[in-house]
Amino acid sequence: MSNESKFNNSSLFLSNNSFLYYSQSLLPLSSNFTVESWVQPISYVNQPAIWSQGNGFPFSVNRLQLYLNTSGNVIVQYGAANIITSSLLVPLSKWTNITFVKSSSIQYLFVDGNLSATGSISNVDIAPFIIGQNYLLTSQFFNGNMDEFRVTNFKCFAASGSA
Repeated sequence: MSNESKFNNSSLFLSNNSFLYYSQSLLPLSSNFTVESWVQPISYVNQPAIWSQGNGFPFSVNRLQLYLNTSGNVIVQYGAANIITSSLLVPLSKWTNITFVKSSSIQYLFVDGNLSATGSISNVDIAPFIIGQNYLLTSQFFNGNMDEFRVTNFKCFAASGSA
């Protein structure tokens, strides 16, 4: 079975009007969690946000966001600081699994099941959670498809990664 046939029910995000907004926090404040999704970006323009939780402008202290930079690296931003930059790229027009794991004060970023980078945060804001767009910087919207987006309140490591 090809990757394309596995994802024929994916959601297409194409503009700053294509996002999912949850008015409540999805990420636990101080406990372990995992956020995982399959993405197929079609553009890196404007550093597309895959998900974010937190509000305040320009950046609240405990705001957490995962986005792609203009080269295709996955970036985890905490407040105004980029705390994790993946060593692996997410190619355009190809399905890629991205998994972010918070385990105590250490965070792990997996790209296609491979541990790509680690970082450290403490707590996350109690604030809206958005899939496909930055909370306030609406120019940072995801262009492409997403599928199997999952948030769990426990640490769950990718099969080929270890921690």
